[in-house]
Amino acid sequence: MTDVKSPMFQLESVGVKATAQLRGNQFVVLKGSQARVEVVDGYEKNVTTAYQLRRSTLIDQGTLQLADGVYVFTDDVAFDAPTPAGIVVAGRNNGGPRNWRRVLDSGQQQTYGQWLQENRTHLPPSVTAQLLEPVVTTWQPFVRELARTLLEY
Repeated sequence: MTDVKSPMFQLESVGVKATAQLRGNQFVVLKGSQARVEVVDGYEKNVTTAYQLRRSTLIDQGTLQLADGVYVFTDDVAFDAPTPAGIVVAGRNNGGPRNWRRVLDSGQQQTYGQWLQENRTHLPPSVTAQLLEPVVTTWQPFVRELARTLLEY
């Protein structure tokens, strides 16, 4: 297995922009990156409690500080995978491997997941397992509520 230097990946969401890089086995959001202050409706219902706790802890510890209407990372912050990093940044569910992107020299965008796929033979299994990361969606609660409403009708 060869060490592959990870490029920088960016996530943009409703007026904020964050930059991250794979370092070792960790997906690290870099100091100076931004995160949304407001979370979306249904955040408490649809986002895993552990990810909610991570975001609130970063705020409480001052690692996410309010500046000009956004939170700013005051230090590099390591996450186990791109999805929790994306949730903290975007204040909503986030499919990390699909949403963190970089711009190639050709001008095309490449997702973190595509980059992992291309480099999987050179990366440790703990990192390539992120390709199998469960997709976090917000439509299931909507469908459940719709079904309940229709059944009551």
